[in-house]
Amino acid sequence: MYFVFFIATFHEAKAAIDQLQAKAGGAYFHFENGMIVISGIGPMAVYQASKKVPKENCVWINIGIAGAVSQEMSLGSCVRVGAVGRVKRADHQGTVLLETPTVIAPSPYILYSSSTPVYETLSSEKRALFDMEGYTFARIALQYRIPFHVEKVVSDYCQLNSPTLIASSMPSCSKEISAAMLRILGSRY
Repeated sequence: MYFVFFIATFHEAKAAIDQLQAKAGGAYFHFENGMIVISGIGPMAVYQASKKVPKENCVWINIGIAGAVSQEMSLGSCVRVGAVGRVKRADHQGTVLLETPTVIAPSPYILYSSSTPVYETLSSEKRALFDMEGYTFARIALQYRIPFHVEKVVSDYCQLNSPTLIASSMPSCSKEISAAMLRILGSRY
């Protein structure tokens, strides 16, 4: 099986690139049975990245950081996403309008994607996470009928101080992303 990992930023992917001894080739890092695609941040970036990667005889995995709604989810914990939806509207007063999510796996965690950061959400969903790429990634994989799944590492709690928290937790989040990738690969590394 050939694995195509979509990760938004190099900082998120760094520990996995090092662990897998992946060889650089543009925005891609190749290893024995797969590649890491540094897709960039946001829905348009992941759409553009998806145009240039294998779509047959492979499995796609979107893995990276996401903000959690509930502080009951531990920072640095990795979860497999069971449903994806998108934020239809978010404003600075914390009003968030969410689309009904599409179920993609047997997991209670729901990932909502927004083209802009979401702070101070009012969602009562204890197992909700927010990112910027997951929904678009899943829609493209479904469109091309590519086997896929989504895993996210909790980097923050969707608060105004999130950028500072994300920056300080990035090295440990990157290590957790790498560990999750090795579990997916059935590590020989």
